[in-house]
Amino acid sequence: MPSKTMMIITIVTATVLLAGCGASNSSVVVPNFPAAQPKTTTNSVATPTGNTSTSNSTSTLQINANSLFMTSKSTGWNFPAFQGDPILNDAVLHTHDSGKTWHNSTPAGVASQYTFAGGLAVSDSEAWFVASTGQKTMLYHTTNGGASWTSISVPKSYIIGELSFTDSQHGWLLASQGPAVGQEPIDLYSTSDGGKTWSRILSKTVSNKLLLGNKTGITFVNSTTGWLTVDSGQHPGQVGLYVTNDDGRTWGLQNVPVPTNLQKNYAHPLAPTFSSSQMGFMPVIFNNGSTVIYTTQNGGQTWSPTTPIPISQVVRVSLTGGTIYVTDGQTVYYSHDNGLNWEKWKGKVKSGGQIGAVTPNGAYVVGNGGSRVTNIPICTSDFAK
Repeated sequence: MPSKTMMIITIVTATVLLAGCGASNSSVVVPNFPAAQPKTTTNSVATPTGNTSTSNSTSTLQINANSLFMTSKSTGWNFPAFQGDPILNDAVLHTHDSGKTWHNSTPAGVASQYTFAGGLAVSDSEAWFVASTGQKTMLYHTTNGGASWTSISVPKSYIIGELSFTDSQHGWLLASQGPAVGQEPIDLYSTSDGGKTWSRILSKTVSNKLLLGNKTGITFVNSTTGWLTVDSGQHPGQVGLYVTNDDGRTWGLQNVPVPTNLQKNYAHPLAPTFSSSQMGFMPVIFNNGSTVIYTTQNGGQTWSPTTPIPISQVVRVSLTGGTIYVTDGQTVYYSHDNGLNWEKWKGKVKSGGQIGAVTPNGAYVVGNGGSRVTNIPICTSDFAK
């Protein structure tokens, strides 16, 4: 899910094609669908109830490239573009045919005055959606592809709600009311019963090391160890990566080496992603217009910088089969040697399109005002060895 710090990208109406690839380029216009009328079971933080409701609204579906998540070759999720955006009728979309068609899976009962706080695509069938009502924060959870949702309320309103789960039971919610003048107070909630109940385990609302800087994400690799990323706008040459080993109750700044030629620059780290318990990567954008992908092969105990890439925005990073893919929405850089050397994709996104996801199954491009999604197979002569 794009963080609140990502720049806004406007997608204009155009036919979306990727040039420079031998595969055929087919694009499909997404038609207007009525809402799928998903049911919602409403629960409190501690005690579930059995109330249900249905939605009967209709809307023109809008695909957001910044929030496009493909969980398999054919299945994916789409959320609103940015945290703090008003929630429309088509806030949560789901596809089963590689983006050719999308179905409205927005939880029933999500009102137009709600704002989007966060979303997490766990698998083809499971997802989380976080919405702020102004008085409280609602967490919606589905395990059947959005056909029905269970809702949990947190009795405080948050603009930002970042989620991380390590398995079906253990999860964390990083919540804040947004940054202001270089500070961002946060609350951290955890669950050990699959999201049925949440407990606040940390509150940072007074001056301390976790108060300063804008929070950009959170990731846990197991039930005790996790990382919180913070903008280092006040400390050049420092990567704001905090680590916890006690379920998130205490945090300490982790030492992250910065290349010599970047030590006078400010760092904007994004939350780490792990492809296994030991292998992970973390994008860090520096204010000189370059991005460094940090990698770990020991479960996050140490982080090593790779060769900088000349992009100033990261839309998506993925690690598959030993290859790292990084896209800024317009091109793709990839590395077969853990970031030592990078190659630039030979293809090109024509005017009006934006890459939302890159997987071994192809690049997924959004265009035509957000109503068209094209899946372009990756050319083996370009991306693969």
